[in-house]
Amino acid sequence: IDAIFVSRKRVESKTLKLESELKDMQAAIEQQIKEKNDPDMLYKYEQFFDVIEVIQAKEKELKNQIAASEANDSQSRYKKAKERVDELNAQLRAVNDDIELAVMETEHEA
Repeated sequence: IDAIFVSRKRVESKTLKLESELKDMQAAIEQQIKEKNDPDMLYKYEQFFDVIEVIQAKEKELKNQIAASEANDSQSRYKKAKERVDELNAQLRAVNDDIELAVMETEHEA
């Protein structure tokens, strides 16, 4: 049970760090887009942001599932949920990379 608790805390810590970094990046990107006054880029950004919100909602749901699996002392369910959280974190990073590329393309076109 201790190993599960320690692993959960590590995942939570990494997730919180990623969420914080993502929020900072989102704010910076949003500011750049607003400064450029580019409706097409703003639309793309909003689409990416919608995807991010969906992924974050799934992540929250999985955190709840992790807590439930710990309560049931089910290591296999915890492992699956942890893997899913890792997958969602990877998706978040990929979406974030897409946002950065879109901003760079806009800057390059300008």
